[in-house]
Amino acid sequence: MNSRLLLTIGLISIACGAPNLHAQSTFIWQGGTSGDVTDPTNWPDLTAPSGTGGEDVTFGSTSNSGLIVPSSSLILHTLTFTGSRPDYTISGSDSPTLYIQGDLINDRHGNLTIDNTLSLVLTEGILTVSVASGTTVTVAANIGLPNGG
Repeated sequence: MNSRLLLTIGLISIACGAPNLHAQSTFIWQGGTSGDVTDPTNWPDLTAPSGTGGEDVTFGSTSNSGLIVPSSSLILHTLTFTGSRPDYTISGSDSPTLYIQGDLINDRHGNLTIDNTLSLVLTEGILTVSVASGTTVTVAANIGLPNGG
């Protein structure tokens, strides 16, 4: 009797569309106003990533390729750079920390630099960096692991 009850509850959960606890949001940079990644006017629909984790961000061709992480911390899942030039630089204002939970992908025809004006923390303890042929990814930031590891 218990197994029939469990099966019924499982089917109800599937039918009702139980929430996906690992769902992630994707944001695509347009850089219309500045390089500030927290400025909503730089993102479609005037919505910037919250920076609290789980968000995938994609940066393509734009006139604002000098990305600025504000003075607070920013937690993102995967950062993907696509399209053609320009080269991108990620900088910080007032020594922020950029946390990356997933991967860093430079699948484009431009270079990427993460400079030393911010700290980079790899929340999973490992960062997979994918780089397109003929491009570079330069990390000058201090790199840390969660809990100071």
